[in-house]
Amino acid sequence: MQSYKASTKDEAADGLRGVASLSVFLCHFLISFYPLGFDKIYPNSAFDYANDGIISKILRLPLLSVFWNGTLAVSIFFVLSGYVLTKSFYETNESSILKSRIAKRYFRFCIPVLMSVLLSWVIIESGAGYWKDAAQISGSKWLGSFWNFEPSLIYALKDGLFDSIFLGHSIYTPTLWTMRIEIIGSFIVLSYVGLINKGIAEVIFLIISSLFICVIASDSAPYYLAFIAGFYINKCRMEISGSVKIIIILISIYLGSYDHTNNYSWIRSLFGDSIFTRNLMSVVSGFLIVFLMANGVMRTFFESKPMKYLGRISFSIYLVHFPIILSLSSFLYVKSHFIDKTPLLIFGIFIITLVAVIFFAHIFMKLFDESSTKLASILMK
Repeated sequence: MQSYKASTKDEAADGLRGVASLSVFLCHFLISFYPLGFDKIYPNSAFDYANDGIISKILRLPLLSVFWNGTLAVSIFFVLSGYVLTKSFYETNESSILKSRIAKRYFRFCIPVLMSVLLSWVIIESGAGYWKDAAQISGSKWLGSFWNFEPSLIYALKDGLFDSIFLGHSIYTPTLWTMRIEIIGSFIVLSYVGLINKGIAEVIFLIISSLFICVIASDSAPYYLAFIAGFYINKCRMEISGSVKIIIILISIYLGSYDHTNNYSWIRSLFGDSIFTRNLMSVVSGFLIVFLMANGVMRTFFESKPMKYLGRISFSIYLVHFPIILSLSSFLYVKSHFIDKTPLLIFGIFIITLVAVIFFAHIFMKLFDESSTKLASILMK
């Protein structure tokens, strides 16, 4: 196999990001309507009366959860960000690239994040949300835990422009907790790359930086380290033999399916039964997945037109899927509650929701995501 030669823009990385965004959507959709299927990954996500049907049993099967493990998906986001943000600098050694990307980061996110928060505000204010009734029927503690407050436009503006991005806390679109990590992680990796020296000094600096992050960031430390790990993928371009490739794939699937069953008791005995351990396993798995992609594995798939389009709207999918699940998906679920909740019916709701998510994500991309990118470029010229 020919080793992959890096180009200025890695389109396969965009495709992988698109797949990861769908995985987050799938996770949140399934945990809303089949919460017991997640009791091994995210304990205490369901009320006692939640139905433990065939779908929930399938969702709990070993290793399959790699496809809907939201923690793994966001870990892939973070590793990809570290990889993509530093790729041009690694290839050109132009320090101006680092300064430009640090300066642009907030303005790159602020408009689409604000619009996501305002979309949630509109749904709550208009009474278009059906999440409470849906949570009562499905038994999802996760779904029922949101939007338990009186909406305020002023607070929504503050939430979108400041809280979501700098505090990692949004009561309107709680999935925006990742934005603080994205902002700080970007600053960390861009600063790290600009400061390191080659040789033993780099190794020492890496160790000190990693220990410092672990002490300061606690359970979130693996997420911040994911950005630095993403940078080192740029240095790890190689030809991978078929057998090694299979071993890495199997390890990434195993770690990416980490849950609270006995299948992972040996990991908990080493690292403890904690959120840190869960995040660490997901980040290691995410690193291996991005490493494989960067070295040619499934590049043709990730560079295909559908995957590249999915990559273009991936951020927007992440922004719109949550309010759509709490409104449209929940509405369809509640209004069909008199019908037996067969897997076929839920699949139909899933398809309708997926179409709506892609439709609104496309609009978000055109109106807000692309305009935010242009604004960042104009302001930071």
